[in-house]
Amino acid sequence: MRKLLLTALFSFVAAPAQADDPQTRLGTLRVHAWLGKPSMPPIALTRGPLQQIIEGVEPEGIRPSAQAWEDAITRDRRLARAADEALDELQRHYRHQMVVRPGELSQLRVQLARERHRLQSRLDGEAADRAVHLRQRESHILDQLQRSSKRRKGVGRAASQLLVAEIQFARHQHTHRTLMARWQRRHDAYQRGELAQKPTPPMPFLKPTVSALERVSNLAPDRLTRERAAQLLAVVLHASGDLDAAVRTLQAALKSRVSWTLRAELHNRLGDLLLEQGRFAGAARRYGALKRTDGSWYVRARLGLAWSRHRLGDDDGALAAVKEVRARLAGLFDGSAQALMSEADLLYAQLLADSARALPGGLSLRLKDVVRALRQRHATMVPVATTATAAEDRRLAAIADRIGPLRTCYRRLLASSPAARPRGVIAMTPGARATLVGVNTADRRFRTCIGAALRPVVSSRGLPSAILAVEFEPEPPTP
Repeated sequence: MRKLLLTALFSFVAAPAQADDPQTRLGTLRVHAWLGKPSMPPIALTRGPLQQIIEGVEPEGIRPSAQAWEDAITRDRRLARAADEALDELQRHYRHQMVVRPGELSQLRVQLARERHRLQSRLDGEAADRAVHLRQRESHILDQLQRSSKRRKGVGRAASQLLVAEIQFARHQHTHRTLMARWQRRHDAYQRGELAQKPTPPMPFLKPTVSALERVSNLAPDRLTRERAAQLLAVVLHASGDLDAAVRTLQAALKSRVSWTLRAELHNRLGDLLLEQGRFAGAARRYGALKRTDGSWYVRARLGLAWSRHRLGDDDGALAAVKEVRARLAGLFDGSAQALMSEADLLYAQLLADSARALPGGLSLRLKDVVRALRQRHATMVPVATTATAAEDRRLAAIADRIGPLRTCYRRLLASSPAARPRGVIAMTPGARATLVGVNTADRRFRTCIGAALRPVVSSRGLPSAILAVEFEPEPPTP
């Protein structure tokens, strides 16, 4: 019997059932599950601490130039974030179109590539013009800062060393952004078949900056400079790809009882890093440590908490957190609020699509279209074209009603095994519950979960034994 079921898993779709078959072959159920990649808006470096640190830079004569540079780099970073938001909004627009217009994917991808190239070229030109003026300011003050950092002692020396590291990192950001834009153009050409060799993405080189910041964070005599150095060090380590070191830096900073003005930001940064590493329980603890009195940092942390809960399999908790985010952001139209709302909407649409509940009132038409399109792609039933009795078997509808729990089981499996694509056979015998047999995974929790999901499906005594192949396949949120 077991051998027959295992053989059926791989071969029964091709051949119709015969009248004397001991098993009625109902078809194949394909269950698609989505486990989203967490996406959080980037955190900008706050300028307040740096402005105070500049007031301690020595010699005093360099402070006006340093303050002017700080104003210019802050403006440049704000415009760079606006440019990224414009590109992200373009991507979101076409992603939405790809969901609701799946028959036009090729045309939409061509349009997206053309529009993105046009926008990217204009933004790159504007960034290059700003960089010229920034480099002139930096060249004017950098040499004096480096000389003073060797001669001075105490707070003045630490402040000068920190400002040198700030300028080095700013220069690296611009150079890396330029190299990445160049690499992206070559990569697009490679995908179009215009280049024979796949281009290698540029690698960041930040070891000198990391070393300088480690010295300042350990030796600076004042708390303000040490905290700013630790904050920047975590950012630089993340940019260099050393996430473990960035996590350790933030954990050490939080243990040292940082100032209350910085605590909420560091919890968010640490939560983001843990989320990126797939350490979802740790990320949930960091995001959950914030309180409503933390203001906008609390709202941002609730989105991170929603992503963490989603990846841990707690969709109800994730939905509650993301609803709170959307409620608190309603009516706000500044850039940071809109960026946060866009990320929240992405997760909200997927959670609604995963839920069997009716769509809530007041949902925008755009989100309704996305949710309905996603629900249509969650599972497909491919019945075997044999006889009318088999094709219209009531058990197909009973199994289809359990798609939601089946998808939940699969999503939990994906959390630990992202490449898992289990296949098996659902066996239905008269008067007994449906069971999953012959599944090609050894994960006991998955098998137990599937058994619980199928428990309500009981085959009538008046129907013959039947088998239904089931295939679990991952599905990204958008094409």
